[in-house]
Amino acid sequence: MLDIIFWIAIASTSIFVIKLLLMLFGADLSFDLGDDFLINSVLALAMTFCWSFLALSQDSGQITLGVYLKSLGISVSMSTAFMYLMRRAGKMETGVMTELSVEDGHPAEVYSRVPDKSASGYGKIKTTIEGKTYYLKAVSESRQFNSGETVSISRITHEIAHIDITKVN
Repeated sequence: MLDIIFWIAIASTSIFVIKLLLMLFGADLSFDLGDDFLINSVLALAMTFCWSFLALSQDSGQITLGVYLKSLGISVSMSTAFMYLMRRAGKMETGVMTELSVEDGHPAEVYSRVPDKSASGYGKIKTTIEGKTYYLKAVSESRQFNSGETVSISRITHEIAHIDITKVN
């Protein structure tokens, strides 16, 4: 049984690290598996439960109901903290969108791949407005843009919280 839990811990930790590294480098790791927030929460729960279970079972030398309950408590606590922080980050992002307005042609850099309007989902761009740097959800009217490309903002639509961009020459 410990072997199975060990391999679940390795797999969930590996996926977590890969997703984290890709996110830090601006890569888009979207799956058609549903809500990414739910997937991250389940991943965090599995990862913390397995590692705490392995650590606690090594301390006592045997697997008891107490080990299961302590591992569950640790993993629920850690996952709850993770979900709370993710929700706070999400509120910060959407709260900014309604306050911004820019002129047509405002420059920006593609932070993570921006799909065209026929694809589902959003990318992200990085721009400076009134001396502050913002990371905004973005979609293109014309074509897909990859990380690092320089673009210009044509408008920000408040109702649907996305922007349309065109390539800068």
